[in-house]
Amino acid sequence: IYHFVLVPDARRRGKKFADFGGSFGNLCVHYGTPWLVVGQWLLWGNKAGLTAASAARWLVLPLAYFVYAMLRARTGRPIGHTKLLYPYPFMDPEKLGVKKFCLSVTAVLVGFFWWQQNGLSSETLSVPAAPDGFAGTRIAVVSDLHGKEFGEDNERLLDYIRDLEPDCIAVVGDLLHEEAQLAMVPAVARGLAAIAPTYYVTGNHEWAAGVAPQLEELLTDYGVTVLSNEYVMLEQGGDRIALVGAEDPNGYADQPTVAQLLDQVRAEQGAVYTILLSHRNNHYAQYAEARADLTLSGHAHGGL
Repeated sequence: IYHFVLVPDARRRGKKFADFGGSFGNLCVHYGTPWLVVGQWLLWGNKAGLTAASAARWLVLPLAYFVYAMLRARTGRPIGHTKLLYPYPFMDPEKLGVKKFCLSVTAVLVGFFWWQQNGLSSETLSVPAAPDGFAGTRIAVVSDLHGKEFGEDNERLLDYIRDLEPDCIAVVGDLLHEEAQLAMVPAVARGLAAIAPTYYVTGNHEWAAGVAPQLEELLTDYGVTVLSNEYVMLEQGGDRIALVGAEDPNGYADQPTVAQLLDQVRAEQGAVYTILLSHRNNHYAQYAEARADLTLSGHAHGGL
């Protein structure tokens, strides 16, 4: 807002940046601090479980400030030593007119929510307890795509994952939520499998849509390994990992529990490190009780 709205507005009124914004304190507040906040969030912020509802909650304070600014302006008292009733020109309905004012506010909200639904971001987490032979191995976790397409044939998503240079990819459910979205699956499955070995488990929505068996067959046809209450052994550097995939609880009525599945792995493979792929992150207590060494989940639209 400062750089792209306020500074150009001041320059249009004939002011020089050195006079109104060149101080050290102003540069720190309006340039240094915002970049530090963005950097901190990208590098260290916990982005697990972020959803569109998260974006709505983030708007609570800005909207509260907006309401306060509007009500304060109605008192007719200028802000501080200025003669301004509104902190920003795009918030001034008297200067803009009601129509432009509403368009300005709408544009800000639409832009914010568009980014939340169309932006791609990732977070890198290290797992120091993993077997030494797998040191440096990168697993890309993809969850809750819900039929979303990032460009034609999801090419933007595939390019993004490719740039992460994963050694394997875990798709942990809710790839789609209605039958019509099966059409986007071949391109995604083929693209992911071409990047790295890709493993899939169902989420609640595939079963709710009644397409889980059909989807699993389609994914298999295009090179994705479906783990339907089963596991595969990964070997590297003299160490082994059991990659275990659990069907969502919405699945087969007689399917084994996660605990039974992991007990089967230990009975057949001995004391081996286990990575569990299971869609629902809110079932974490069950995964911990089943003694999964690492669980990769989705459901909260951010992975776990």
